[in-house]
Amino acid sequence: MGGAKEVKKPLTPHHLDDIVVLGRYTFLVCLLTELAFLSQLSNTMYMVYAGASPSIRGCGNITFTTMEEACANIHSCEEAPLQLESQFYSINEEWDIHCENRYLERRSTSLQMLGVMIGSLSSGQISSSFGRKKPLVICLAMTGILSLATYFVTDLIQFTAIRFVLGIFTGGHSTVVVVYLLENIPKKSRMWINTAISYSPNVIILGIIAYFFQHWRTLALVISALHIPAVALMFYLHESPRWLVHRGKIREARRVILDIAHIDGDKAKIDERNLDKILQLEHDQFEMMGRKSHTYWHVFRKAHLALPLCIIAFSFFSSMIVNYANMFNLGNLSGSIYLNSILVGSLRYSSNLLFGLLDYKFVCFGRKMAHVASQLLIIGSLILSATILYTGYGAAYGEIVRGCILIVCAMASQIVIINSVTCNELFPTSIRTLCYSFVQLWSRLGIVIAPHVYSWEEIWHYLPYTILIVVAVLDVVLFEVLIPETKNKPLEDHIVKKPKKNAGQV
Repeated sequence: MGGAKEVKKPLTPHHLDDIVVLGRYTFLVCLLTELAFLSQLSNTMYMVYAGASPSIRGCGNITFTTMEEACANIHSCEEAPLQLESQFYSINEEWDIHCENRYLERRSTSLQMLGVMIGSLSSGQISSSFGRKKPLVICLAMTGILSLATYFVTDLIQFTAIRFVLGIFTGGHSTVVVVYLLENIPKKSRMWINTAISYSPNVIILGIIAYFFQHWRTLALVISALHIPAVALMFYLHESPRWLVHRGKIREARRVILDIAHIDGDKAKIDERNLDKILQLEHDQFEMMGRKSHTYWHVFRKAHLALPLCIIAFSFFSSMIVNYANMFNLGNLSGSIYLNSILVGSLRYSSNLLFGLLDYKFVCFGRKMAHVASQLLIIGSLILSATILYTGYGAAYGEIVRGCILIVCAMASQIVIINSVTCNELFPTSIRTLCYSFVQLWSRLGIVIAPHVYSWEEIWHYLPYTILIVVAVLDVVLFEVLIPETKNKPLEDHIVKKPKKNAGQV
């Protein structure tokens, strides 16, 4: 008996989710996601550094003590070169974009984010039709090439045009890679993996890279090089089995599932006959649903899909406008722009890991509780910093304001993660990328508007903080009241005709 070999019982899956295990293949998918996130974050936050404004200290024999004084008297410096002080050599310094001309840099940033918005919207339909893998390869390769092209531009028009097109491809893979990740990881691990692999640590990485390469051209060159391992890894990974099943490619899906099991070392543990039954059942459901590609019309004509989609889209919009309005304003906070970025990244990642641990350990700590906790911290920090600034104590309590803004940026990133997981858990495979691309559209719209938020104080002194607080309060109310809890729910594959009776219950 002691010499007899222990025979491992084959895994008997009952749903496609049961086939996905936490193994070597999952690690490779996570590695790809991290590389893609580094690309997205680097290109999205590139203008935090490349658009940083230098301080004008004087010109000729004239000395300025503040930027307000410098901008009021800059006409006196027409015949003399400006004496600039900067932490990073930006496009503003190279192309003399100062004071009242700062709108040119903000407009360039907004146009780049508009490109990201267009890419986010279009990639959903493309990914639903052509799969997850091909769009990812193309988008990652093109962002790398266009980041390289940024190094060679000679004026702001060329710079903006190239970065606009780069934004389209960045938006494309930012939508697809999250869906690809969610479809290739176990349901119990979705939240903690999404908190461990996020934009947050990449804020730290980008801050360190920018510190060592303090020129907008060399920073673009380094970012371009970061795309090489991501593109190379993508050729080794498979198409999403869930998408293959949805498209009726059952044989290919079977081959991919068994190849993944072989990589994980679990091929012998899969009951292949039971696998065939699951795939056949999915195929039959697919045939019953009809061989058609879904569009936004199929989503918005059903209220039980359209309403939560619009609420999640608004949540993305509000979190992004709050986050990036403050991120693009980091240069105006006290302290080093690099240290502030690293502190934001550290706070973001610490909160990501904490929320991931709470989600993994406590069943009651679901998507809604995490969302409310994050948003309440944001609202409290915004109210405190606004109170200090608007009562004239900004100089005395500058470090408290700095801390509040860092907390706001950290918690806003946590909301983005929660929204991403909720969106992908809530909507079925047949429309998952469509829905995620729609919410990404609103996410990017928030980033388009964000660079201008703090300039609105010229309209009304209290307007910037008023807008940020109002959208945060609206988000927490709508999400808590109208979005169902999705934690530990299996991913659906098809659109149901009617919502379940308990769909709105926690």
